Amino acid sequence: MNEEERAKEYIEWRAGYEDIIADFVESLDENSMPTVYIERGDEAGSTCGNGSWGQFLVDHAGGRNVARELPEYVTVDMEWIVMENPQIIVKTISLPDRGRWGWNDTEEPDLIVGELKNRPGWEKVAAVEDGRVYLYCSEIAWGLDSIVLQAYSAKWFHPDININPEEIYREYLDRFMGVEYPDDLIFVYPPLEA
Repeated sequence: MNEEERAKEYIEWRAGYEDIIADFVESLDENSMPTVYIERGDEAGSTCGNGSWGQFLVDHAGGRNVARELPEYVTVDMEWIVMENPQIIVKTISLPDRGRWGWNDTEEPDLIVGELKNRPGWEKVAAVEDGRVYLYCSEIAWGLDSIVLQAYSAKWFHPDININPEEIYREYLDRFMGVEYPDDLIFVYPPLEA
């Protein structure tokens, strides 16, 4: 496409944020890495095990995947999740498959988070007790903008990391896509506090 300079600019930009996250994660000991359960898609218990993109994400954002010893993509029982007692729950929602880029309001994501929190036995799961249940639109998980989800994950796992995922997405859209950030859409829920 004869855009070598533009590609180099993007790679250097992305690497800058990856380095911030990697440097932070490298400074952690295992005890300060929260346990994480990732649920993918609409099927309850569908998770990401060893070798999956979810395992990669959790590792690179400074967490410990509770399914790391399981097959790459697997469905687990709700009781197993309760027994694992993850400190953080992250659920991916594929809105592009539904013809949307993000949520227009908080009604649908609030219902999804409520459904997660109200699963039988989950009221005793650390992530639910501590209010650390998160959703994200899969739009920010794949392709050139996947650094956005990596940044959000690092911030969810370690709120003290000095990184602003929304600003990263704004910069990506403006600088590399020529698109204005859609302030009327929600890509993660609940939103990070300013």
